[in-house]
Amino acid sequence: MYSHKIVVLLRYNQAW
Repeated sequence: MYSHKIVVLLRYNQAW
């Protein structure tokens, strides 16, 4: 599942 990539992207965006 590529869901993990989406989660990482979301988390990175929030960290910004």
